[in-house]
Amino acid sequence: MHTYEVDPEILSGFIDESMEALEPLDTLFIELEKNPEETDLVNAIFRPIHSIKGSSAFFGLLHIKTLSHKMEDVLDRVRQHQLRVTPGMVQELLSGLDLLKSLFSRVRSGEKEVEEERVFKEAIDTLSAIVLQDEFPRELGTPKSAIEFLGDLIFKLEEIRALLPESESKQIDQAESIISKIVPGLIVSPNNEESPLQGGQDAGDDPIKTILEILSPPIPDLLDEGLSDRVGYELTQLLKTAPSPEAKRIVEKALEEYEAFMRRIGFDDLLREMILEKITLLKGMGTVKREPPQESFPPPPPKDAGPPPGGWAERRSGYDRRDSQAGPGEKTMRVSEKNMDAFLSYVSELVVIEEMFTYLQKKLLSSTGKEMASEFKRVIETFGDLSANLRQSILAIRKVPARAILQKAPRIIHDIANSSGKKVSIHIEGEDIPIDKSYVDMLDAPFVHMVRNAVDHGIESEEERIAAGKEPVGAIRITLKETKKEIELSIEDDGGGLDYDAIAIKAQAMGLIAPGETPDEAVVKEFLFMSGLSTAKEVTDISGRGVGMDVVKKSIESAGGKIRIESIQGKGSTFVISLPRSISTQIMEGFLFRAGKEIYVMPMEMIGESFAVEENNLTSVGGVSEMVLRRGELLPVIRLSKEFEEDFFSLGGASANASAHKGEGVAISVTLNGKRHALLVNEIIGLQKVVVRTIKGMVVNEKLFDGAAMLGDGRVAMILGTEGLKRLL
Repeated sequence: MHTYEVDPEILSGFIDESMEALEPLDTLFIELEKNPEETDLVNAIFRPIHSIKGSSAFFGLLHIKTLSHKMEDVLDRVRQHQLRVTPGMVQELLSGLDLLKSLFSRVRSGEKEVEEERVFKEAIDTLSAIVLQDEFPRELGTPKSAIEFLGDLIFKLEEIRALLPESESKQIDQAESIISKIVPGLIVSPNNEESPLQGGQDAGDDPIKTILEILSPPIPDLLDEGLSDRVGYELTQLLKTAPSPEAKRIVEKALEEYEAFMRRIGFDDLLREMILEKITLLKGMGTVKREPPQESFPPPPPKDAGPPPGGWAERRSGYDRRDSQAGPGEKTMRVSEKNMDAFLSYVSELVVIEEMFTYLQKKLLSSTGKEMASEFKRVIETFGDLSANLRQSILAIRKVPARAILQKAPRIIHDIANSSGKKVSIHIEGEDIPIDKSYVDMLDAPFVHMVRNAVDHGIESEEERIAAGKEPVGAIRITLKETKKEIELSIEDDGGGLDYDAIAIKAQAMGLIAPGETPDEAVVKEFLFMSGLSTAKEVTDISGRGVGMDVVKKSIESAGGKIRIESIQGKGSTFVISLPRSISTQIMEGFLFRAGKEIYVMPMEMIGESFAVEENNLTSVGGVSEMVLRRGELLPVIRLSKEFEEDFFSLGGASANASAHKGEGVAISVTLNGKRHALLVNEIIGLQKVVVRTIKGMVVNEKLFDGAAMLGDGRVAMILGTEGLKRLL
């Protein structure tokens, strides 16, 4: 067989495409277990497995080819109604799918395909045993016709011939000779030196027959150039006359493989095998004739000549991929996430520059040249629109359907429910909503952990549910929603809900609360995110809502998100994750104000209202806390400049001093823990778009501030969020 070096870029593309094709199969296998007679499900699973089997040998991935071939054999017997789908079969195919994914992951990492040959051999042996079973009586299936059966037999004989030395292929010739007597014209003897196609003769109006006659004998090195061109030509004829969309897809794949080999290698025996596999599939899909009027096959052009003008070929293969597009299909491209993140950070700088322009415009307006200031403002507005549009377009490029993360849930629930003896149904909404690609990786571990917990620790056993008057089958509902500013992912179960008493007892044992103390539900929920807290009665590898929930919370908060819990004992629990629509660069509408000598920013959605406050409006309660009366309601007062100076913040020695406290004359209304509060500040500056930055190299209390923002005049403003303000209470 022809030896060659594989282009790493092509290999990387093949791995990406294969992994993408394998992703939905977990869910499809679960559906097949529920609907074993659904032929469309079997075909949907068969297609990517067959494609991987056909292409993996080109890259020398022989373990992947062997495994996918065995899985394909099982699925093919199911398609032929020779095997009945059982839960045990589905479980073994799922295990094979996991192994197939791990092989691709190892190749991507530069490692050899298989780490332990013993494990791989066990998987192959298990699948082989399933293929040899006869669970489905033959009479219940749809038997093949004699011609189809013999055609498949010929194909298998040719596969065996390719593995034997030429001196030992005599028995293959004898077998094919017997078959040719049974069905004359079905095969062409490989020993026949005068092939019907030599010299440009035509084998008829059936492209499939023509290709089979050309490719019947094995190819010792490379196929003759003229015959290679003829195969490409016949494939284009098949593309034009394919009897169904499925047949057209198979031909397109064959042409894609043909082009890849012809550009880099030539027509070797491996390409012959791959095309024969696809032609065999096409044989049972209907009669294929050439388009009238009959074209005559042109002789191959001289090697140095370009393609004939208006001829049938743009390349040697005679196939232009543009012809296969049914309509103006969208083009796709692979983009490095690292490069995209860098580009997005540059886009964010445009927002800072915009604020610099705004600052200069205000300076001009306050001095001279009002007409110039007006023109400057117009330019700023145009620049702002451009910046917003550019940012939105880049964010759209980064997005992928949420299916990439949500489709993992059915497999997780299926496996855990089976191991624990529970019955669980699942409903998923929002799979088509696009989310930032970085969320797929970031949410993977938290999502898997929470789904596992919902089944293992949330849903009760069938007996417990019946005793509680519930349906014996538990239900898990996973929903992803998108708002203008957030993405919200909820995982809801109708299980037993949180056992608040058990959590409080565990928290007391860990020293989190004093003996006899009765914390409210909000505090108990927070205990779930403490490291090591679990109320699981039995220790398993998946038990306990508290095990790992601290890690879940940290992962979500590191992305600027939040997690909350809603639970009713005996009814079920809902875990809700809220995340900003974009993870890499956050641009928000900020409310700027001055407290002491520093400027601070708060998200606009936190602001209720602002109002003037006179010193005589303030009332002292118990000589300790201050209150201000607003619209008939007493609001607790927080003096920000005082709090910052004494406890929290120092940046370049510019903190406020005590004399500034009495200068506060404006209050901002915010809601904390369900109650309105009044923040006393010195001055309200206004609204401004700001880019949220992480805090690095500053002497600050990071638990108070959500980040920092660069202002138009070059100064840094700290960003206050709800959680930070709660720490001041």
